[in-house]
Amino acid sequence: NVMSASIDKIKANQELADLTLALGCGSGSHYNDEALRYEKVIIMTDADVDGAHIASLLMTFFYQEMPGLIKNGHLYLARPPLYRITIGTNHFYAQDEKERDAIIAKNARANSKVEVGRFKGLGEMTPPQ
Repeated sequence: NVMSASIDKIKANQELADLTLALGCGSGSHYNDEALRYEKVIIMTDADVDGAHIASLLMTFFYQEMPGLIKNGHLYLARPPLYRITIGTNHFYAQDEKERDAIIAKNARANSKVEVGRFKGLGEMTPPQ
């Protein structure tokens, strides 16, 4: 957690150092938006509590060390679905239980087969999903 860590501890973290190097824009007072190698930085984690925790830690890092990344509209947070609903030959995706139930109520017919799958993580999903 960068909010409670010293600058030396942040710089010593290999994952954060690799991330900073890959983005190419520096951090802290050395941040340079023009040196950013990517137009968009997308945080995409699993759709569970662990993924939400990892995303919040990354957003905290960017907020503290690269606020220009946020101010200049480069940082995005992807929201992968938690559920895949198959009704007949149609596929739907839902973020949570409430959305899942609404999709089923709206699209299920009397004799249609409804299959609900819960994604455990992004590794289970195919690129089109």
